[in-house]
Amino acid sequence: MALDLNITKDDISAICLEVWKLEKTFKQESKLGNSFSEKISQRIKRFKEILKRANIEIKDFSGENYNEGLNTLDVVDSTEDSSLKNSIIKETITPAIFINGILFKRSKVIISISLSQ
Repeated sequence: MALDLNITKDDISAICLEVWKLEKTFKQESKLGNSFSEKISQRIKRFKEILKRANIEIKDFSGENYNEGLNTLDVVDSTEDSSLKNSIIKETITPAIFINGILFKRSKVIISISLSQ
């Protein structure tokens, strides 16, 4: 049964961003040894499953190779790194959001540029 919901693009973006921030915070706190409940991890997974069923994907590009042809990204800052073989996406500031496989919101990222290219 389809519902006619009064939800805006901004609402969808905000929901996705908050789920992504929650997951990122949880991962950072877990690395620090803070004791978070497994229930919190399960809630994050549940949020993502619900979004997946609605064909909504949240994509974090951190650590992936960077090339200028990626139309899903807005580069907000860059650094040069002579130790890198390839340019990489150093950090995702906000994730990309895809709905039904179509780009809905571009990701904002910081890149590290390889000087050996």
